[in-house]
Amino acid sequence: MKKWLLRFLGSCLLLIPAALFFFSGTDAGLRYLIQLCKPLTADILTIGSASGSLFGTLHLRDIRYADGIDTVLIDSLHLTWDPSQLLNRHIHIRNIRGAGVRVLLGKGSGDTILSPFSLPGILSIDDVSAETITIFSDQEEVWSLRTGTIKNLSYREQTLIVEELSLANKTITIQGKGQLLTSSDYPLQGSWESQVLPVGYEPIIAHGTVDGPLNTLTIAADFQNPFPVHLSGRLNNLLGSTTWQARLESPEVALTKIHQDWPEQRFTKVVIDGHGTLDDFALQ
Repeated sequence: MKKWLLRFLGSCLLLIPAALFFFSGTDAGLRYLIQLCKPLTADILTIGSASGSLFGTLHLRDIRYADGIDTVLIDSLHLTWDPSQLLNRHIHIRNIRGAGVRVLLGKGSGDTILSPFSLPGILSIDDVSAETITIFSDQEEVWSLRTGTIKNLSYREQTLIVEELSLANKTITIQGKGQLLTSSDYPLQGSWESQVLPVGYEPIIAHGTVDGPLNTLTIAADFQNPFPVHLSGRLNNLLGSTTWQARLESPEVALTKIHQDWPEQRFTKVVIDGHGTLDDFALQ
């Protein structure tokens, strides 16, 4: 009886690591593990196919996230991380590379209220990159990006820091950095630089800051080209029915500095006020 019990316990000790290796270290085991986890996500997150290893690099395809309002679709995603840091309560992701990202914005019944959150450990991501990012609202494309990258992201307790953010398409390049506290009101502080190269027009170069609670953001910017302009504004209800208001001020606007074929006309002490939503606006 004792020999049988010892053999049984020995077999279990061998089967447990073998099972762990099968589920986390083989393609077949990883696919089976994803199927097992499907009921836990309640169809909020689905993955079409997976390969690789939980101990190193994961290759995922046809990812779909849907929370009932917004939907995110990703054609492919590759993730490499360092599991050895888990014992130190540190999730260290070396890189995430995605392609074919589509964000479908929906309309909720009310504003989203975020509860304070504190991470019981450390999350760090060295490099995130995505190619071909498209954002839709009411099934119409509102913005598209050729590439988006994030470098040196860290999250500890209630502090989320991004040391470098870069967004680019054919005519626009935006670079920035910032810090978000996941405490009450989720205050954000950030700075950015941008360059717009509209076809046939002079480049538009600007830098600015954004700060305040996530649902009441204050934005300030200064444009150096094609002529000096100061922008001050506010972005309201970023997580709900978003609205904005802004004011542009310039000591002098010369139309020929916008386009060389425009008439030789100058305006002084220009002030333009505007307000609107993500789909509509008015200027005066």
